Amino acid sequence: MSMTNPVDANYGSAYYVQANNTAVKPNSEEDNVSIYADKGSKAEKIDVDYACTDGKDDGKLGFGETMESVGKGILKSAKNMVTAPFTEAAKGNFLPLAAVAGGALLCATPLGAPIAVIGGVLGLAKGAVDVVGGISKASEIANSADGTDGEAKAALEQIGSGVLTTGLSATAVFGGLKTMKGRAGSEMNKLASKAKAGEKVGFGEKVRAFGSDTVSSGKQTFGKLTGKSAAAAGAEANTAPDAEAAPDTPETVTDVDNAAQGQQQAG
Repeated sequence: MSMTNPVDANYGSAYYVQANNTAVKPNSEEDNVSIYADKGSKAEKIDVDYACTDGKDDGKLGFGETMESVGKGILKSAKNMVTAPFTEAAKGNFLPLAAVAGGALLCATPLGAPIAVIGGVLGLAKGAVDVVGGISKASEIANSADGTDGEAKAALEQIGSGVLTTGLSATAVFGGLKTMKGRAGSEMNKLASKAKAGEKVGFGEKVRAFGSDTVSSGKQTFGKLTGKSAAAAGAEANTAPDAEAAPDTPETVTDVDNAAQGQQQAG
């Protein structure tokens, strides 16, 4: 098979990009993280994760490449979740890091479980959209006459990202619900007891119980913050000088003297 720009034997296996099978070679200086397509006098940097490796840049991948791309999507998404707040902070944007810290603090309060459930439900929706969208794109590219392997791999990575989001979100939902059901006296705890007793519990009842417990958890959380402030204010008031107590002293002393004279006359 003829190639536009043959790869020198010193570079090992060839990679191919675009429909014209332009040969590219791994960049040893970057540990094969990226590769370069030699297009005449211009070298174009290409991400090796999206390069064609079978010489047929047609958007059709084997089972091994498919699973590899899905796995890369999972790993990249996990890495981004951990590093993105710090990366943004390094650029001067501290909002993501502050949001993570604030969320961690809220998770330690009674409101943490409801927040985990609500966030998990939103995450499940996003994960499902990513998975379905990725599958749709990969199928469309594979059946297209002008689809490329790079596009197919990108779609498969989207599926992997959606899988991770769905899994983590499901864990958050189940964990949050378990915590809420385990709180004695909560509405969800009462419903759980009814279910264990064999009574039928409707979906509407569960939603109302969740809403009630979420509101009460919010009041409890912010009530604690307000209580701390009130306690601090009370402590400051107690340490203030008793300036207003001075006028009552003569009256109090007089009352004591009168009581003493009364006791002497009775004796």
